[in-house]
Amino acid sequence: MACEKVCKAYLMNQPNQDPMQLQFSHGYIRKTFPIIARQFLAENNSRVPSHLLHAIARLAEKIELLSPAQRAGGSVPSNTEYPWKGPNSICVPCEYDFGLILLNERAGSTLIKCLQFAVDRITYEE
Repeated sequence: MACEKVCKAYLMNQPNQDPMQLQFSHGYIRKTFPIIARQFLAENNSRVPSHLLHAIARLAEKIELLSPAQRAGGSVPSNTEYPWKGPNSICVPCEYDFGLILLNERAGSTLIKCLQFAVDRITYEE
């Protein structure tokens, strides 16, 4: 959910972006995060490695599919928002890794740096 909100906030800072359109979907990570990564890598490297961009795009897709609204036709049944009944206990999302531990994922540490990059570029108005 945090990745989705950062991507939406990043998009809201783009010219001619209507914030109202960003409220009706959870599907922004897969499209937006590779753009953020490309900008981050371009600012921090003279050459943007295509294998790293590909790994980040795959990771962004995995993260987006964690949203219950993006179940990929039922192929990703995890529920990251609400507890569920397990075989012997109640499982809560904050205690379950969903098979995705960012620092163990290829490009995971770069993804975290890209998130910080995006947050640093978001402007806030009161």
